[in-house]
Amino acid sequence: MILSPKTQISLSTLLQLTTGFLLLFRPNIVLDSNIVNVLGLAMEIPPVGRIDQASLGLIGIILVVMAVQSAIPLARGDMLYFQTLAPIRLLISFVISAYTSGYLQSKRPPVANSLSFTFAFIDLIWQFWLYASFGQEKAVAKGKGKTKEEDHEHHL
Repeated sequence: MILSPKTQISLSTLLQLTTGFLLLFRPNIVLDSNIVNVLGLAMEIPPVGRIDQASLGLIGIILVVMAVQSAIPLARGDMLYFQTLAPIRLLISFVISAYTSGYLQSKRPPVANSLSFTFAFIDLIWQFWLYASFGQEKAVAKGKGKTKEEDHEHHL
């Protein structure tokens, strides 16, 4: 495991918080970023058109709220919350990625742009990585439990 689930969640929360504040105060940094442009071009999704500041501000506020909602259980060390949430967010991110890329219908929806796809796709990757890390952590914990049982039986 490259990063523990707790570290992954911390980084995700920091990324959401940073992106949220950038969308609130300096949205062009996000809109003109290479990852948004490259993913949009690779998927042949139109770039972000003219979006008013109020819409970007609302998206920024939503990202900041999501970060705060993740920070509270993270500070408490409640990994079960994230373990339960990861497969649900993975499914939601998959559906949003498919929807914003236009694969679910013949005509692209109005929300199909490089920014919305990039957010959904990065969240999809992140949630898959988190889900896999939790699974790996469970497998390691089960392996350690079996080893202790085998050692106990061996000494009897």
